[in-house]
Amino acid sequence: MYTIGVKFDKQNDIISSAFELMKRHSGLYLIEEENRVADFFVALFLEKNMEKESYRIEKTDDAHISVYGADFLGLVYGIGRMLHKGMEEIKDEQCTPKKHIRAVYYATHFGNFYQSAPIEEVIHHMEEQMLWGCNCIAMWFDMHHFCGIDDPAAKKLLFRIRDVFSVAKSMGMKTSLTMLANEYYCGAPENLLAQNSTEGTGYTKKMVGFYGTEICPSSVEGEALIISARRKMLEFFKDTKLDFLLLWPYDQGGCTCSQCRPWGGKGFLEISKKLSVLLREFFPEAKCILSAWRFDDFTTGEWDILLKELNHLREYFDFIMADFAASETPEELHQYVKKAGMGLVGFPDISMLATPWGGFGAAPATKHLNGVFEKNELNADGGFCYSEGIFEDINKALMLSLYMGNSTREDVIRDYFRFYFGENTVEYAPELIDGLEETLPRHRIGADGVINDYPFGETSDRLPVFEIKNTSSVKRVREIAETLYCRVSDTVRESPRFLMLYLRAVIDFELEKNQGNITDAIEEAAQRLKQIYYAEQADYVVSPITKKAIRENKGLI
Repeated sequence: MYTIGVKFDKQNDIISSAFELMKRHSGLYLIEEENRVADFFVALFLEKNMEKESYRIEKTDDAHISVYGADFLGLVYGIGRMLHKGMEEIKDEQCTPKKHIRAVYYATHFGNFYQSAPIEEVIHHMEEQMLWGCNCIAMWFDMHHFCGIDDPAAKKLLFRIRDVFSVAKSMGMKTSLTMLANEYYCGAPENLLAQNSTEGTGYTKKMVGFYGTEICPSSVEGEALIISARRKMLEFFKDTKLDFLLLWPYDQGGCTCSQCRPWGGKGFLEISKKLSVLLREFFPEAKCILSAWRFDDFTTGEWDILLKELNHLREYFDFIMADFAASETPEELHQYVKKAGMGLVGFPDISMLATPWGGFGAAPATKHLNGVFEKNELNADGGFCYSEGIFEDINKALMLSLYMGNSTREDVIRDYFRFYFGENTVEYAPELIDGLEETLPRHRIGADGVINDYPFGETSDRLPVFEIKNTSSVKRVREIAETLYCRVSDTVRESPRFLMLYLRAVIDFELEKNQGNITDAIEEAAQRLKQIYYAEQADYVVSPITKKAIRENKGLI
């Protein structure tokens, strides 16, 4: 372990706060205030004439480095860059973030990490993501679980979200609240419920993530019920000074009645306009984002209508959000959005890559995400990384670095391993991460021999089989994981980041060796993952594949 002696103006609260964050997230370095016997010496400065959130690093010699930040975030980004790259590897550089919105969306539901972990750990991860360039945290209050906003369980989650937002704002980050346009609490009036039908509706398949608590906004009463619930929610968050409201169409949400369909081009747009107006009552400076998630997936014509209406929508919405990995996304979207004077943001899915999400350990998808970024997101204003937990940590590091514009995929992988696990692991990092991505696609095979990745309501004493689609590198991945296990320190070996990678290699090797059946070794590894995720009460989709989680099959998407 190397020691870094840090020199800074202790009378400056901004720099002092950046130094404290540096100490909390020093990786394998020991951070101290200025020390004459340190291995490296770092000086921290604010430089007001740089662009917002920018940093500059100057290396005087092999042992002396200065980090300049335009503000707190810029200084944190510079510190993160220096630590991730390594004191010996870092060179002179200056960076102004390429993308304005570099967000991580914490999907706070299903008993996942963001809902169940001690809030101190959630904030700890948020700070670590800041070091990679994150400047915005998004969260969502999932309504269907609760009887109303005054439900004690609802209040508990609401206060949790508000506390995370408050910490984020105190550090200069932006906050974004997600609202599904017509979701509602359980016990909604039956005469106001939304429809979900393929009979004569033009919908080729039923909408998923539909709980039967959604409200149809086409009636006066339905619209009023939706507006009333959202008003109470915005009022609850009024002291947090929200920066964005993200309005969501499907999964969950939607309505296939004659007045609302096609939802994305009609009912969704109409209720979202009203919610945008409501937002400005509470947060006049906030920006409103309209999501096109799963447009043209259940029906057709939604994208066509949206593109035609964009010039009329800019009064209400500042950004359009698209899932650029979806084949339905129009190639001309960026041109249409730009012509309408709006912004465009992405929603990279970094989590839902194998079911259960994170159920087998770490889920790197850096090749896939890098490809999507290079093909579609170069012209976007940034994005919101969709996160269901901490198992895709390296995917967050990649996307945030790409949004910053200061790293390649290969650099991020090496920097990630160097910082968290040690220089002696870097040579194996690309092969391990690529191997874990190649072997990630898999399916759950039920007792009847049929693929069933989402076994809704299905319980059975007989455990399913998990079939890895490409097993060619499973053995090599396990060999690399064992090599690294022997190389790293005891502290690294027991760290969640390393364990998630290592246990994934263990589980996959056991699955391949035993024709996809759950073995005692898999059960032991899954139990350790359960502790890391705080997944004791998690729904199946976000739970490690313990025998108990599989048999209980808790939750329903």
